[in-house]
Amino acid sequence: VINKDGTISLAITLLRCNEWLSRHDFTSRRSNAGPDLNTPEAQCLGKHTFELSLVIEENKHNWLDSNIHIKGKEFNNPFEVIVPSIVRTSIRASNKVILAPVGIISYFKTASNQPLKPYLPTELSFLEIDNRNVMLSALKKS
Repeated sequence: VINKDGTISLAITLLRCNEWLSRHDFTSRRSNAGPDLNTPEAQCLGKHTFELSLVIEENKHNWLDSNIHIKGKEFNNPFEVIVPSIVRTSIRASNKVILAPVGIISYFKTASNQPLKPYLPTELSFLEIDNRNVMLSALKKS
């Protein structure tokens, strides 16, 4: 928003809270846009916490060129690396691995002086998207 003194204010809607689903008495619209229904619970009263990221890209003329859609996705869903480790014991526990907050750890943890040979290469990919305007939103086993 450009202010009268020439400064710029950034207006951001953090919660969209409506008491009415639709109204017929707005000056900007003379008819309903839906049911004339009171929704007092939609006011979202209370204390809220928000995280906000502001990215300013100079010399970018549209949102696709600025990659803001990618940066927003990365902000909301930060990439986390999980390093798998195979269970290597005489029992092998049916080759199970267990997820832990620090990554994947073996079901049986034993001290070893010998370095484990990695079973995955340092770089691995079964899917590549080479168009920055296309984003993967879900991948699941069919």
